[in-house]
Amino acid sequence: FMVGEVVALSDNLAWFGHGDLAGLRVVVTHAAGTTDPLEQLLRDAGADVLHLQLLSFLPPAEPLPDFDYETFDWIVFSSPNAAEQLFAGLRRLGQDARRLRRARFCAIGKRTAHAVEQQHLLVDVQPRGFEPGAVISAMEALAPVRGTRVLLPRADISRSALPEVLRAA
Repeated sequence: FMVGEVVALSDNLAWFGHGDLAGLRVVVTHAAGTTDPLEQLLRDAGADVLHLQLLSFLPPAEPLPDFDYETFDWIVFSSPNAAEQLFAGLRRLGQDARRLRRARFCAIGKRTAHAVEQQHLLVDVQPRGFEPGAVISAMEALAPVRGTRVLLPRADISRSALPEVLRAA
């Protein structure tokens, strides 16, 4: 802390910056090549923000299976990467989004919806929440899920909660 005449200079010196988080260092983690609006909000509040990359996404080791994509009623995208990898996999097969013509699209989160829309496709459902129950409720508001074929492209290390809830629906 400061004592004496130097206190009068505190606004000019700004050793720790200004804002509620001045003087704090905050680590923000996310995948390479992504941006997080949280970083700018933290900086605006005076924090020293460090970006730490914990994940990197690689194309699947196995090629996308060439099965009847036309038979799916729903495709649920849980991340932008899931959308990007599915469409890249279709292109590697010499195919495009026309293979998905029957499906309705559910995108979990704004970034995921944007990734689907980048393929010139409209998202049918964007749940209000990220938890499996919110996903099912949003889908059910458009059409019954029971008895439908659902494709959930995801990493092999993803959580199992959403697939379990989808199977039970």
